[in-house]
Amino acid sequence: MRLADSLPREVVKRARLILNESDKNQNKQERLRKYLQIIEDYADKGYGSCLLKDEGNAIIFRDTLLCQDATIYSWVIMPNHVHFLMKRSPAVTLSEYIKRLKQVSTYRINARLGKQGPIWLREYYDRYMRTETHFERAKRYIKNNPIKAGLVKDISDWPWYGELSTTGNVEL
Repeated sequence: MRLADSLPREVVKRARLILNESDKNQNKQERLRKYLQIIEDYADKGYGSCLLKDEGNAIIFRDTLLCQDATIYSWVIMPNHVHFLMKRSPAVTLSEYIKRLKQVSTYRINARLGKQGPIWLREYYDRYMRTETHFERAKRYIKNNPIKAGLVKDISDWPWYGELSTTGNVEL
């Protein structure tokens, strides 16, 4: 999930052009990979207000994330976006979960800042973990995001990362 001001419109337009290309030499999966790479690389540059750089706002989001009806295996809060790996409760759909997470965190952060209005982009990107290997790769990506973005040299230096200890296979 990204903050509403995390990407300039021009970057989003350029990425969407790549996604919608009809280049016969590239399949849709490859175009999606390129699209996401552009978005992720730019998000890691720290564009926008970076509301989550503020410790109080990061605490609000972390507490909201961890209090929802889901198992959170891994999470990282970046200055202008977040990543998390979760297993939701069957009682709630993913879109309902994300909507609630955004609503509650928006309300609490806005109340803290004395502001109103949306702070999150409406869209978000999700992936279904099909294999244990895919799950572990996603965990590594989340763990390495602050390092890749140049915010820290070691994940132990980043206060906004967490991981649930899991032993054995995770039910996917």
